[in-house]
Amino acid sequence: MRIHRPLTPEEAYGIRKECRASSYLLGGTYVLSIGHEREDLIDLNGFITSGISEEGDSIIIGAGAKLEDVSASSAVPPIIRKAAAGCPSLQQRNMATIGGNAALCLADGYMTAALLAADAHVLLYDGDSTVNMPYRVYAEKHSPEWIILSLSIAGSKDGSVKRISRASHMHAAVTAAVCGDSYAYTASPSSIMYGNRDCYKDMDLESDLTGSAEYKRYLLSVIFKEDRDGNQS
Repeated sequence: MRIHRPLTPEEAYGIRKECRASSYLLGGTYVLSIGHEREDLIDLNGFITSGISEEGDSIIIGAGAKLEDVSASSAVPPIIRKAAAGCPSLQQRNMATIGGNAALCLADGYMTAALLAADAHVLLYDGDSTVNMPYRVYAEKHSPEWIILSLSIAGSKDGSVKRISRASHMHAAVTAAVCGDSYAYTASPSSIMYGNRDCYKDMDLESDLTGSAEYKRYLLSVIFKEDRDGNQS
């Protein structure tokens, strides 16, 4: 295994284009896991920041911020803190980064649904320039070569995130997040949808080890079941 340590996004992107079988490395919980190893890893820690700061009404989170730091920061919007805390392993929360989770945009990822529901934005390098992009656009168009530098979320964002799996250490069958009237749903292995409360009905669900397609559709239909007062439960 070769590890490259670029000092700029431009340098990292260039290596990625040259070494087609390479992967970016930030926290390493995904690319270093069994089945995802690469001969060439491009360590982004030489230029990715991990700080959390306020800029006007927005909270800026460096892509290198660990999930544990995100979950513990009072500056971070509650919906994002709750999503980061959904990772059950303290060891993994101290390794995994919000940028890595955001970049992968996995249907069973810890942050995907919350970032979509909270209308987060990502600052990324796309090979030509640094671009500020809504995470919803990133989720639809992202390239594995793009490099997320930071994320921004309105500080007032709050909501609920719910993750259902057979056991806490297993991949989630479904995850759902709501922020105001914005909903986002993800289902293993690859279904992602956001929009209104009922947008899950348009999801193309598959059966896998986390559960049958019918089971997932049932979970999505009740995960934000309203109580008698019309409040989300």
